[in-house]
Amino acid sequence: MFRQHVGRALMSSGKFPAVVESWGVGGTANRPTLGVEHELEREVSLYIGALPFTVVDVPDEPGPESLRGTIERGAIALLSAAAPRQCVRAKDDWLGFSAGRLAIAESLLWNVKHVNETYDPTFLMMLADLA
Repeated sequence: MFRQHVGRALMSSGKFPAVVESWGVGGTANRPTLGVEHELEREVSLYIGALPFTVVDVPDEPGPESLRGTIERGAIALLSAAAPRQCVRAKDDWLGFSAGRLAIAESLLWNVKHVNETYDPTFLMMLADLA
């Protein structure tokens, strides 16, 4: 989903010169569609590749009740709560404002799930244990 959001934002912001109608439609694409989407895929990869990131090794299987899920939900909820309180600001030209999803623009995160949830501070202890 992250790649789809970034691709849509690149197209709607005008930072990518064409509209690729097939972008984000379905889970797989045939060879002609892949050819049409190739340049947009490249631009999405360049954008995402330039972002800073942190890796946390969570030693369990993914799932809604997993430690991984708890940390993901908690981090998203915590960080998205900061945006409305103006603890976090984005530059006026942040690409996420062009993503076409209010949840992305309001939370300042490339995510739409968990952005309106209240975070449970106990996830921070779980995260600290993994560091």
